[in-house]
Amino acid sequence: KDAAAQEKVKYTTARTRPSVKIQDGCDHLCSCCKVRIARGKSRSESFDDIIKTAEFLAEEGYREIVLTGINIGDYKDKDKKLKDLLAKLIEIKQLKRIRLSSIEATNIDGGLIRVLNHEKICKYFHVPLQTGSDKILKLMRRPYDSGSYKKIINKLKNLSRDVIIGTDIIVGFPGETEKDFQDTYNFLKQNNIFYLHIFPYSPRENTEALSFSGNVPDKEKQIRYDILNKYQTGSKIKYFKSLLNKNLDVLVEKKVVNKKYISSTSSNYVTVLLPLSKYKEKIGEIINIQVKKIEKERVFGG
Repeated sequence: KDAAAQEKVKYTTARTRPSVKIQDGCDHLCSCCKVRIARGKSRSESFDDIIKTAEFLAEEGYREIVLTGINIGDYKDKDKKLKDLLAKLIEIKQLKRIRLSSIEATNIDGGLIRVLNHEKICKYFHVPLQTGSDKILKLMRRPYDSGSYKKIINKLKNLSRDVIIGTDIIVGFPGETEKDFQDTYNFLKQNNIFYLHIFPYSPRENTEALSFSGNVPDKEKQIRYDILNKYQTGSKIKYFKSLLNKNLDVLVEKKVVNKKYISSTSSNYVTVLLPLSKYKEKIGEIINIQVKKIEKERVFGG
């Protein structure tokens, strides 16, 4: 085991799925974001050190790792990019799952998609959108439009019928009209994106967006937030119901719920609650279970 690699590459084993930080910083200049100011330019961890860290975690019994960073799609160490890192991690026999925390649409190309097709790569992809309005995307200085984003997530969906796309959405960005918001709502619905991190726009010091006109009142931001949250809840429940009586491979985690259930996670990020008495000895293992019951936003299996 390489102790030096463990010191260089930050990871956390607080959960059953350790997070391994492969990158930090960002080179994008989005008009509402302070990351570039706070974290600096994009920089990546050593390719060899990441592999050694992953091998160490696999030897310790962890079956899934989560690759994290501010913009992991920008990963680059000499001539090695994210696709090369994933291809090497896939070779670690004891490692059964590799999960991407979040990746920008502009970093997803044909070479990466070919690697993402591997069975060890988790089939949940969090691809930030921020808004479905092309006008607002330009104001945000996002490096894509809704059409190019759609093409990219469709390529991801074509990898497997189990693929789920999650995203980030900002509501109430300066200049966002009711039509702009409706564009976002329609885009999410038409493209079946329902795992949402929704944020009401909040001004950040030293960002370009501070000078933009057309501020949206907080009350209207909350209304738009609630609309998207309601859509998310309904779509999740509909999807969960489609899983009833189906079998899923899940990683049994440490988290105990209501002293009766233990939490588990599927490749495409569905949380399944299992009877604690039956599965408490399976923590850290990937097992096959059947979905038995859906109650609101909760999935129960056994």
